[in-house]
Amino acid sequence: MDERFRNTVYETLADIFGIMFFIPIEPLTGPPPRKMWNGVEGIVLASLDVTGIRNHSVSFYFPKELARNVAINFMGIDESAINESRELDAVKEAANMAVGSLLGRVDPRATLKLGIPQGRIVEDFSPGGLLENPDICVYETEYGYLWIDFDEISEEVS
Repeated sequence: MDERFRNTVYETLADIFGIMFFIPIEPLTGPPPRKMWNGVEGIVLASLDVTGIRNHSVSFYFPKELARNVAINFMGIDESAINESRELDAVKEAANMAVGSLLGRVDPRATLKLGIPQGRIVEDFSPGGLLENPDICVYETEYGYLWIDFDEISEEVS
């Protein structure tokens, strides 16, 4: 992922997470130390496809506490009303808003199409292969690290 696209990703996500969910994010310049992501209790995964000349997938890995707070802030409801289903709905919507907004910035001709987001709980998360992926973005939040795999979207957009 080139630096210009990486900056556009950050600007887009900072807007979405700051304005819609009241959760500031900060990009990491390198992978977080293992001790900082080991022992995370459950990850809520939201993924969606982007289709065009080639097909891509964008995956968001939310720590459970981040997913819970996205749901609380987005839905404007008390924490006691949050359940796994609402967390999944909120992270799918967050992924949809983030990627949709990003595509609006990088694909003004609308040649790429956004798929329907999918979500699931990942119990034993380890970023393993993500750490070697040059298209991974990791953002620090007050609720843990948000991992996003952008799967080379920038390559087909001119």
